[in-house]
Amino acid sequence: MSSPIHELSDTYLERLMALDPAMATQRGLLGHDAELTDHSPGGMASRSDLDRSTLRELRSLGVENDRDAVTAAVLTEWLESRLALDDSGETQRTLCVLGSPWQSIRQVFDLMPRERESDWETIATRLERVPGSVLGLRASLGESTQRGLPPARRQVLACAEQGATWAGQGGRPSFFADLVAKYPGGDGALRRRLDGAARRAGEAYGTASDWLREELAAVAAERDPVGPNRYALCARQHLGASIDLPETYAWGWEELRRIEQAMAEEATRIVPGASLAEVVDLLESDPARAVHGEDALRGFLQDLMDRTVASLDGPHFDIPAPVRKVEAMIAHPAAPRRPTTPVRRRTSAGPAAPGIRPRAGPSSPSGVRSPPAITRGSPATTSRSVRCATGRTSSRDSSAPSGSAATARGGRCMRSG
Repeated sequence: MSSPIHELSDTYLERLMALDPAMATQRGLLGHDAELTDHSPGGMASRSDLDRSTLRELRSLGVENDRDAVTAAVLTEWLESRLALDDSGETQRTLCVLGSPWQSIRQVFDLMPRERESDWETIATRLERVPGSVLGLRASLGESTQRGLPPARRQVLACAEQGATWAGQGGRPSFFADLVAKYPGGDGALRRRLDGAARRAGEAYGTASDWLREELAAVAAERDPVGPNRYALCARQHLGASIDLPETYAWGWEELRRIEQAMAEEATRIVPGASLAEVVDLLESDPARAVHGEDALRGFLQDLMDRTVASLDGPHFDIPAPVRKVEAMIAHPAAPRRPTTPVRRRTSAGPAAPGIRPRAGPSSPSGVRSPPAITRGSPATTSRSVRCATGRTSSRDSSAPSGSAATARGGRCMRSG
């Protein structure tokens, strides 16, 4: 029998997915694929109100057992970290070339099924909502800037360039035109609807990109660095944990030095006596070490990731069967190079599948030092398969498989099904 805390958690998830349909698609929850997230100030306020009311109700409930305690701790951390970002103004000002609402509005279409006629009808409906979602985001960025909380100028300009590419301003078809060109059906009415929606979605991104470049950039913040206070808020929400930032930075520098030393040693094995820069130049210019063409690149990456997963599963991690399959894909130009975590397709919140768990035992023989401990954990997000995309059309050979499927050069991994 479900406890009040678990019922509250399920209710919250259902309500949040209704308010954030892009997140629902990323997590594979059905029922909202034809909708788009409202990124206007009002839309953001609705999600904040839900978080705040849920946190109040959660604090009023009693913990009956260990299962309740874990659920309450995870949900509390999630709600508190989101509200801390909202209250600081970070949520409304977020604009980043790697991952922000600017990307999620477009990127959500990468995760939608395209097998059936009904799938394309859903895509058409969601495409028709792109202009409104983009306008809402513009309103939030404008309002935040007026309140003295602008995004960074470098991010504004980079996102403007990214959006212009998606809009087709560089002389090639827009992302949305490329998307609907894949429609295989013969329904003329749906084809016209898809074409029209794609055109308007591209125009929305084009107009918004011009606004970013010509108006918002003029009043944006000069500096990119956010400082320790802002960074701590974002890190907590992203990690589901509070970390010691100075200790983590020290660990990061130590790891960088270790990696640089390992690169130098690897370079001497490839070309004895050559510098790292010389070896890199050789690997970038030697035709014998290149993979030519998109099909060959996709095959190279597929083999690399298959071998990587196989080598990690068992000795280092227990990887559930649903996430062992990795599909290499070629990304659209200007696609953000970052991991996303869609799960395809759960029909209700339900219990999440177990995440990838590290094996207990001695430290890794690779000599990699573990990162600093965190004060709280959060459950792993799992998926039924992983799609990995790269925008590059050539890749260089390596003497050993990468330690992670997400580290392919220039790559972007999208978990999907």
